[in-house]
Amino acid sequence: LVEAGKLNSPTYLVKIGTSGSYITQWLPGSSRGLWEGWIPLVDKAVALMKTMGKPFRVIVWQSIGLNDRYSQGTSAANFTSMMATFRADFRARFGAGVRFLGTDFNNPPTQTYDWTTVFSQMAATDPLYYSISVKGATYVDAGVHYDYAGFKIIANNMVNTMVAFG
Repeated sequence: LVEAGKLNSPTYLVKIGTSGSYITQWLPGSSRGLWEGWIPLVDKAVALMKTMGKPFRVIVWQSIGLNDRYSQGTSAANFTSMMATFRADFRARFGAGVRFLGTDFNNPPTQTYDWTTVFSQMAATDPLYYSISVKGATYVDAGVHYDYAGFKIIANNMVNTMVAFG
């Protein structure tokens, strides 16, 4: 996607992920400390871009919610509220204009996720949040972790969204 020239500028990636996590664990001060573990990585990347004098913008690709819904029993309202807190905390640190692209997890017939509307509602209330379709994505297991081909579909959808907002 980047190699195909869809993005007209260099793209740098700070990849962070923790399988089995849920949104409360990504908030500042959580007992698991995920915020405190990964924010320094983003801080370093931002500092490097500034030191190099490179123009940049931070865009977050996010895939979270399955564990909240199925393992934690988080309500849709609490999930939405915690996601808003996460975005606000992140934007307070890295800029009010940071955009978030979040997977909606709705991929019938492999998986039908009853929270799909949660992601579209977040997009409707936050103009810098985009709900990204995962339709057609394939998995390495029972509809939880995407395989290479599945990630390519999702990444294409995210890049196309980034291209659309310029």
